[in-house]
Amino acid sequence: MTHKYHKTVGLNNYERNYFKKHFGTNLTRLYLFRKSIAKEESNRYYIGIFRHFMAKGGKLKSILLSRKKVDAYIREVNGHN
Repeated sequence: MTHKYHKTVGLNNYERNYFKKHFGTNLTRLYLFRKSIAKEESNRYYIGIFRHFMAKGGKLKSILLSRKKVDAYIREVNGHN
């Protein structure tokens, strides 16, 4: 059952490029990464894990990843938008 406050989570271009660079279409690695994020989230009071990476032009970018973000990328890889 979905509630009104449960919004679908989308990815921006930085998050999508991060996943493509580090995981590609390897679903096994994505599921393991999702499991590790879930474990980290359960040990903390907030939701999400910050990751830092270098974008084009040498700019340092930070993104907030959560289980829902990983699920959104898995849906994109599977073709279920």
